[in-house]
Order: sequence, then structure tokens, then C-alpha cells
Amino acid sequence: MAPSAFPQGLPPRPDPSGSSGGSWKDRNCPGFRTCLWFDWDAYNLAASKDDKAMLARRVCQWVVRVIYAMLGVLGLVRGVYGANVAGWVVGAVIVVISCFCMSHFLAGIGQASGWRKVLGRLVGRWHFDIFLAASALIFVGLLAANVIHSFPLGAVGYLTTWYGMWVLIVLVWWITTWSPEPESYL
Repeated sequence: MAPSAFPQGLPPRPDPSGSSGGSWKDRNCPGFRTCLWFDWDAYNLAASKDDKAMLARRVCQWVVRVIYAMLGVLGLVRGVYGANVAGWVVGAVIVVISCFCMSHFLAGIGQASGWRKVLGRLVGRWHFDIFLAASALIFVGLLAANVIHSFPLGAVGYLTTWYGMWVLIVLVWWITTWSPEPESYL
């Protein structure tokens, strides 16, 4: 066999993560996140005991998430009749996916920091907190209307409010993904 032109004594490769060890997953899948798009710490109530604003923000996030899931399940139960297995399966999948999406959007709104320029105005943490509190109140109203089967604006008003909140939450989340404005000390 002829000698190889490939060098035999190669130095070890540097670790891209900068750590000397780590788990097998960290070494072989350095960018691996999991199937969740959001960080569970965005909902951790115990970590926000000292900061009252953060605690209120996270409570509002939980209220919206839980009521959103309850309304999704109630809509599924009321919308699918009898032994319609395909309707149950498809509806359940849609409810689960939409709950994960809503969790992602709310986590982004709850973790936003800095100022964003929206239509010439600066929008910051205080504005996002007011939006989360208003969203929680609106979802409480939607749950109450769903339970007592009465909405002041009728079925069309209920659905308009439901889908309107979806659009508003996605829109506010989208605004939080913008780069914050640089600090100015003028």
C-alpha cells in the first residue's frame, strides 16, 4: 500500500461552543433547541417575585394562555358532534398547535425590552404591559360570554373579538421582533 498524502497527526478540533466538555447533544447538535419555540422562563412566576411589573406581566400571560386553551377546547367540544372522529382529531391538532403559537407570541411580548418606533412614535415596555393586561381582561370577558352563552354584540361580535385578538397579539409580537431603537442621550 502506498503512503497517504493525507497528514496523519492532526491537531484536535476546537470546540465551537467554547466549553471544554459538555454533553453528547451539545457537542453533536450545537444549535439544537427542542420543538418549543419559546422559553419556559418567560412564564416562570417564581422568578419574578421581586419585580412586581414582571409578575403582573406573567400573570396576564398565564391568564391569556389558560383561557385561550379553555376556549379552544370548548369550541372543539361544541363544534364537533357525535362520532365524527376525523373532526375530533383535526380539531384537537389545531387547538394544540394554536396554543403553542399563542404561547410563543405571548412569550415574545412578555420578554420584549427597549423601545420600538411604530408609526413615528416610540413604544416600550410600559405599552406592552398595558397590552397584556388589556388582553387578559378581554379574554376573561370572552370566557364569561362563552360560559353564559351571551355576548353583548352577538355571535358575530364574539368571533370578531376572538379573531381580532389573534391578529392584535400577532401584530404586537411582530413589533417586538423589531430591533430596539438605540439609546439617545440628547
